[in-house]
Amino acid sequence: MTSSGQGAASWFATRAGRRYGVELGLLLLAKLVLLSALYFVFVAPQPHADTSSAAMQSHLLDAQSPVISGESP
Repeated sequence: MTSSGQGAASWFATRAGRRYGVELGLLLLAKLVLLSALYFVFVAPQPHADTSSAAMQSHLLDAQSPVISGESP
């Protein structure tokens, strides 16, 4: 302990520690910006399936009439 009774100074309180913290924060911020940009460029513009009630009804009703090849009515 030091004579003031506060204990050993933290490494992050030093100039090198503060610089390390700032660089780490900027790196994390840059990573977040890059991942957000990649999402909005590649994922967001993709077409999504129509999940409206009318689309689901037509999809389910079309699936109820199976087509059997090779048989004539």
